[in-house]
Amino acid sequence: MTILDEYKSFINLLEECKTKYGEFSNSTLIVKLSIYIFLIENSNLKPFQYRIELLNDIIKQYNDAPLLSTRPPVMIDNDGEDAFIFIPDINDQYDRHKNEIKTRIINMDMPEQFNNIKINNWYIYVTTLDDKILILDSPQTTTELITGRKNNLWGDVQPEHPLLLCDYENLIVKSAGEMLVTNDKVSDDMHILINNKSGHFKPNVSSIKITKTLIKKYLNILDDKIHTIPFDFEDSFKKKKQV
Repeated sequence: MTILDEYKSFINLLEECKTKYGEFSNSTLIVKLSIYIFLIENSNLKPFQYRIELLNDIIKQYNDAPLLSTRPPVMIDNDGEDAFIFIPDINDQYDRHKNEIKTRIINMDMPEQFNNIKINNWYIYVTTLDDKILILDSPQTTTELITGRKNNLWGDVQPEHPLLLCDYENLIVKSAGEMLVTNDKVSDDMHILINNKSGHFKPNVSSIKITKTLIKKYLNILDDKIHTIPFDFEDSFKKKKQV
């Protein structure tokens, strides 16, 4: 199958999902994300403007989806910068698996760890107050990502952002979300998709810029190689209260 044939099969699948499940179904979003990833890996297939329009469509669908959490975002000041705090219902909820979690944390600033990332898989990450980007080594497919990140790490432990702060005194971040790396991690073809979707921390839209700046610093890649899908928790929570 040629690249063009593969692209056409994606488009056919998208139309099938729209017809069968609806324009704004999870199935449709999964295919849209898959097409976008395919297009940044094969950028000569479609004009740049088409890719931008598709990304905007994905962002809109992300933000129009129902917000399941009833807890509003909690933002604090961190030396003039916004930071986001999560207070768990059970105090030791994220300490119980501290030793196990430490073995599953990837620090983006350490190449020998970051090279373990599997391309075209999604990972959850946090951007810490000391400007580290910590990634949980629990890869998810696009389908698993959209349907709820339900793959347990072990036992009943699910991949959740607070787990990445097991070495920190407080559960506070500059940002948090989900991340995907495409193509070869050590070549000029590497692209990264990031969002700020974390139901625990609910970071604001501007927080994603902090993560993007640090990614450029740590991986030495160009601005246009980092693709952002901002999620507006504050706006979504306001909409939820109005319903």
